[in-house]
Amino acid sequence: MSAQTTTYTLKHPITVDGEAYVTITIYEPNVAALEAIDDIGIVEEERPRIRHLRLVLAALTRIPNKVIGELHRSDFEALVEIAVPFLERQEAHSVQ
Repeated sequence: MSAQTTTYTLKHPITVDGEAYVTITIYEPNVAALEAIDDIGIVEEERPRIRHLRLVLAALTRIPNKVIGELHRSDFEALVEIAVPFLERQEAHSVQ
């Protein structure tokens, strides 16, 4: 079974370090992504901070955090909305 992905077309494409970003793909988290997300330090009872969400997106998109930081706000918010269900599916099957 292959990992689920969703590709989002940026409303405001960007170029960072000479590389153009027109679309961004969010991947179902693998173990490395889950570990990276776990290390972010999100407190369950608290609203995540922007830097937490940046790091989550970096883990799920496999794009450097620096690039995530250059996204237009509306693209960032849309990507976060797409990413949340990927994490919720993982939480339903998580091992403690």
